[in-house]
Amino acid sequence: MKRLVKFLNLTWGERGLVIRALFWLMVIRIGLWVLPFQQLLKRLPQITVARDESRALPAEQIAWAIRVVSRYLLGTKNCLVQSLAAQAMLARRGYSSHLRIGVAKDKDGRLKAHAWVECEGEIVIGAVGASHYTPFPDLEVQRR
Repeated sequence: MKRLVKFLNLTWGERGLVIRALFWLMVIRIGLWVLPFQQLLKRLPQITVARDESRALPAEQIAWAIRVVSRYLLGTKNCLVQSLAAQAMLARRGYSSHLRIGVAKDKDGRLKAHAWVECEGEIVIGAVGASHYTPFPDLEVQRR
């Protein structure tokens, strides 16, 4: 009940954004379950054609919606899921963004990875700890 009250206290625009974030997080989560990662990356540009021409919505608002929904939606706390969903939402708004995946070794020498998204030179999602990882070359979803 508390979550519903919080949702209803949002503005209409914020509610719509949260619903879109829910949709994209589910699409990405299911996509990662059923498709190999490379195939999902190839298909994202086809489904993220810029439709919302207005860039009036800041990239930070999109990241906020992704973080909020991820707290409640099972299987979406993963940095890769959040980054891909954010990138899809950004692309739909006409933003060009870069998916970064980095690796590092933990104190026991095991390899660990982290994903984040950069948009206009700023990390919009996944910034926490990103500086500790060495990024692979750029992975970008091109706008059409």
